[in-house]
Amino acid sequence: MLKAKSSKIAALLLSHWANDGYVVVLPPLLVVFSPEFGFTTIQAAQIMSVYSIASAVGQLPISLLGDYLGRPRDTLAAGVFLLSLALLGWGWSTGYQLLLFFTFLAGLGFSGYHPISMNLMTHGRPGSFAGRLPAAGLLL
Repeated sequence: MLKAKSSKIAALLLSHWANDGYVVVLPPLLVVFSPEFGFTTIQAAQIMSVYSIASAVGQLPISLLGDYLGRPRDTLAAGVFLLSLALLGWGWSTGYQLLLFFTFLAGLGFSGYHPISMNLMTHGRPGSFAGRLPAAGLLL
């Protein structure tokens, strides 16, 4: 039983690393894309803004969808998959509008991870654990 819980936590940690790792990749990629596509500083900022807005707006509906479907793990995996495909789309982008589209999809893919993963981490744990886990994350 303990091994099964540990493997679930390890899978969540690995997927969390990948999910948040993608966010770290975006700004350096903009440094490469901006001169190649002739983006202004405003356009580069708009790309990051679209990502942030899509991820903020998508958190509640996507996490509710995971709860409604009763398949939070599948919803979480679909979000990471969408994020991965969207970032592949960055490589295929031929202009600003297409890059904005893939950036929006990446933001949506990113958005569901944190609410759903917290649900999975605290599910079936004692009540005090559910409060200590986010507090421990703040200390790190």
